[in-house]
Amino acid sequence: MRQYCGDLIGMLDNAQTILLEIKERECQYNILKEFDEVQFDHNVRFEDLGVPIAYAYNQVPNLEYNKLPRASNWPEITLSQIKRATPRELPGTHPDLRPRDAAGLA
Repeated sequence: MRQYCGDLIGMLDNAQTILLEIKERECQYNILKEFDEVQFDHNVRFEDLGVPIAYAYNQVPNLEYNKLPRASNWPEITLSQIKRATPRELPGTHPDLRPRDAAGLA
């Protein structure tokens, strides 16, 4: 197993820590690139232990972050273009794209 379980680990102000496994989604086929089944199984176990871990992936082909020149509100637009799902909410390589409330990320 890798040394830690997430691509991004962070905490803002008095918020709780969250570990994000960031994946690029091939929108045309709705598949997460470089999805690792072994890593996924480990992440499900971490989630079962109460570790605040989730996957983050793009819901559009081109994020606002990558567009130049950037709009003044590019951070808000970019966050609205990213989905978040805990390992148990993520049904494998083909993510569920139905809308749901997901603290902080749509």
